[in-house]
Amino acid sequence: MKLVERLREDFARDVRTGLLASPKQLHCVYFYDAEGSRLFEEICGLEEYYLTRAEREILEAHAAEIVGTGPLELVELGSGSAVKTREADHSTTIVLEQGEWRFHDNYFGGEPYGGREVVFFRGQPVWMAVYYGQVDGTNVDAVYSFLQRALREAPAHFPVRGPEAFRDGRYSYRNGYEGGVARFSGHEIIHEDGRTVYTAHYAGGLVDRRSGD
Repeated sequence: MKLVERLREDFARDVRTGLLASPKQLHCVYFYDAEGSRLFEEICGLEEYYLTRAEREILEAHAAEIVGTGPLELVELGSGSAVKTREADHSTTIVLEQGEWRFHDNYFGGEPYGGREVVFFRGQPVWMAVYYGQVDGTNVDAVYSFLQRALREAPAHFPVRGPEAFRDGRYSYRNGYEGGVARFSGHEIIHEDGRTVYTAHYAGGLVDRRSGD
């Protein structure tokens, strides 16, 4: 079964289950598109929204007790739900789980950086991508902040990276790729005032496509 078909079946099942429940419910993952997610992140940073601030204060006050002697885990505050783990080999692992779906990203970085991300469905790998890139500029944070804005504009038919072109102020983003979600390779680049400040290559697609799966 194709990944897109699985996603549609999962959505239909979740909606049917929620509407038949008492009281009726729908998982919050379906509430937000890219713009809604961006707005919620901004809300989490407001003075009136105390939860993120309280989370941070608790972690700062009790960090030693929480970490203990085990592996270091960094949990995103506010709207974030990803768990980041610093591995013994100096890489970082990010894990996101939603129902029967699980996203696993492991990378080495600063600059340059490289890594691999895998999507699992019911414990089986169904999709993966590898990537390698770097920022070649003095304002690394500004470049990555712009990159995040570009990635939020990813087209529906290819949500792997950003759109073919995106511009915001002094920065411009371009993404050239071949193929589709099932099998692809691409290259993205960011310019600041016409000067190249970021480049990355990526490739991936569906995996473990045995007969009958």
